[in-house]
Amino acid sequence: GVYSKQNINKFTKHLSHKFMSYMYNTDYRVNYVTDGIKYIFGILPKEMIGSCFYEKVHWQQSELKKIRTLEEKLQKDTKRSKQIDTSFIDTNGNIKHIRMTKYAIVIENKITGYEGIIEDITKEKEHELEEKRLLKELSCLNELTNTINMFHNIDELLKNSTRVISNGCCFPKSTMTKIIFDSKEYVDIFVEDALCENTSDIVIDSKKRGYVTTYTKCLSDICIKNTYTNKIKFLDIATEQLGVALNNLILKQHLEDMANHDSLTRLYNRNVIKKEIKNELTKAKRHNRNLSVILIDVDHFKSINDTFGHQTGDTVLVELSKLFSKAIRSSDYAIRYGGEEFALVLPEASINTALEISLRIKEKVKNNQFNIDKNKINMTVSIGISSFPEHSDNLEELFKMADEALYEAKDSGRDAVYIYS
Repeated sequence: GVYSKQNINKFTKHLSHKFMSYMYNTDYRVNYVTDGIKYIFGILPKEMIGSCFYEKVHWQQSELKKIRTLEEKLQKDTKRSKQIDTSFIDTNGNIKHIRMTKYAIVIENKITGYEGIIEDITKEKEHELEEKRLLKELSCLNELTNTINMFHNIDELLKNSTRVISNGCCFPKSTMTKIIFDSKEYVDIFVEDALCENTSDIVIDSKKRGYVTTYTKCLSDICIKNTYTNKIKFLDIATEQLGVALNNLILKQHLEDMANHDSLTRLYNRNVIKKEIKNELTKAKRHNRNLSVILIDVDHFKSINDTFGHQTGDTVLVELSKLFSKAIRSSDYAIRYGGEEFALVLPEASINTALEISLRIKEKVKNNQFNIDKNKINMTVSIGISSFPEHSDNLEELFKMADEALYEAKDSGRDAVYIYS
C-alpha cells in the first residue's frame, strides 16, 4: 500500500484528537484503527476491529452513497488518493463532519483493502454552515419584509408568507409551513410523513391570535438538535416580524373601515362612492353590463324624532339598515347617503331588477311594525331609481337622476317608487 501500519502510526501519534487512521479489507471489515476513533466516532478501537466500518457508524444514506462513490473512483485509479467531506450522526444525535482521505491497498495489481485518514472538521464546518445559515436567514427575512410591503391584504400576506418561511435557512425543501390566524388556515405545500414539528405563536397586543407551524421530514431517525434549534430561532424571528405586520394591517383596515363606514348603521358611507362604486361603473362599461342606483328616503322621519326622541330615531335607522342589507346581494352596496336617506348600488342589475327590489323594500317597510323602546312605530319610504346604460354613463348624473326620481315619489304623496324619466 501507499502507507504501511508503521508509517501511519508514526504519522498519527503526534496528531490531536481530531485525526484517526484506519485500514479495512474489501468486505469492509476493519483490521487496524488508531485511538482517534474514540474521539471522533465515540467507538473504542477494540470494538471496531473485525467489524464492518459502515455498520458501526450511523451514516445518512446520502453520505454513505458519497463514500461508496469514492471507493468506485479508487478502483478505477488506484495510484491516487481520493478525498471527500462527509458527515454522520453521533450517539448523542448530533451531526459530525469529517474529511476522509482514502487510498487503495494494491497487491499484485489487485485491491485487497483500503486505508486512510479521517479528520474531524466539525467546528470548521459549523462555522461555515453558521455563516451560510445567517446569510440565508437574512435573505429570507428580507424577502418576508418585501412580502409584507407588497401585500396590503391579510389573506394574501399570510398565503405568501408560508412560502417565504418554508424557504428559511434551516428548512430543507421538504418543509411545510402552516399559519393559523383568527381560526383561518393558510398552508404552503403538503409534506407527506413530516415528523418534526415546530410552532411559534402570533401575538398581537398581548393576545394570541394564531400561530405558525413548520412540519419537516426528519433528516434521519435521530432528531438533529442543532438544526432544529436554529430553525426555532428563525421561526420565532419570522413570526414576530409577521405579527408586527399583521398588527399594522389590522390597524390600517380598522382606520379604512372607519373612513368608509357609517358609525351608527355600519353601512358604507358616501366615501365608498368615490372609489368602489366608480370602479363598479367602469367594469359595467367595459363588459357591457347594467348597474342600477336606488335612493331611499324615510317618510316623515322628523316626526319620529320629534315624537319618540333622537335615540329612538337612531335605532329606527339601524333597523332599517338591517332590512335594506338583507334585501340585496352580498355583491351589492348599501350606503347611508345622509341623515334618513340611503342608497343601494346594484352592479349587474337591470332597471326591472332594481324596481322589483325597490317595491319589495317599500312593502316590507310599510307592513312591518317596528317595536323600539316599547314604542310601536309604523313608517313608509319613498324610492327613486336610475340605471346604466339607460339613463347615463356618468356616476354623478346617475345619483342626481335617482334623486330626482325620489323627489317625484315624495311629491306624489310618498310611499312610492319612481324610475327616472
